[in-house]
Amino acid sequence: MFKQFTCARAKRVLSKGVFYPVLALYPPGIDRIRAFFGKKGLVFMARKGADKKRILLVDDEQPIRNILKVVLGQSNHVIVEARNGIEALALFKQGEFDLVITDLDMPEMPGDQLVMEIKDLAPSQLIILMTAHRGGLLGVEQLLDVILDKPFPLDTLRAAVTTLLAP
Repeated sequence: MFKQFTCARAKRVLSKGVFYPVLALYPPGIDRIRAFFGKKGLVFMARKGADKKRILLVDDEQPIRNILKVVLGQSNHVIVEARNGIEALALFKQGEFDLVITDLDMPEMPGDQLVMEIKDLAPSQLIILMTAHRGGLLGVEQLLDVILDKPFPLDTLRAAVTTLLAP
């Protein structure tokens, strides 16, 4: 799986150790790849472990995050945890995720607001929302790929993740 980045973006991503360069394309006349990705040009990069999907898991309850992390980790996914919507949004802006799984009812920034913020940044982002109060959704149903009503069987979560992340 290849992605196209500007050189500046490639340099930031590389510094986090998530991606590695595959091919650098530069306009004619630029000397020696501009000493580690200069300001102009494009870099095509491939993910390390392209089969591993990155999931952003957002829930204010640590025990819930722990259980879901174990369940999702069994499928060889890379799980990044956030305690609230503000932390999740900051993580989302820093890196790419194949899927976001978030709770609705959280302090500081509720899940529905997080969904709207993420969809503003990445309209095609896959999102699963977990909620015990479906009536509390503020018109974001059409932005979601899956809504899981709590409590839900863990097999339901596994099936939803597998379906959404299927090639």
